[in-house]
Amino acid sequence: MAIYNTLDRERVAVNTAIGLTSAKVLAAGTIYARIQNVGDYTANYTTDGTTATALLGDLLYPGDIIEVWGTTDMSRFSIIKNATASAIEVTYCGKEGA
Repeated sequence: MAIYNTLDRERVAVNTAIGLTSAKVLAAGTIYARIQNVGDYTANYTTDGTTATALLGDLLYPGDIIEVWGTTDMSRFSIIKNATASAIEVTYCGKEGA
């Protein structure tokens, strides 16, 4: 039994430094984002409000999954590809109607 429900999801192309979709982060009940690197190349990400670069951020390998908890960290999330175009699959989870 899942503790949290899937509220929304999206696949996002990562061509330049991007963040999570604000409307999805701020939607009622959203508690965390589950992010998977579905591209063939590594990406760098941050959750402290700085813009991720090829030299700044934590490394996310193809297939890796991270969870970013809380509106603040989700709003500050930034990711950038380290080679050719990449993509992330984001699942927004929380308590529906909270």
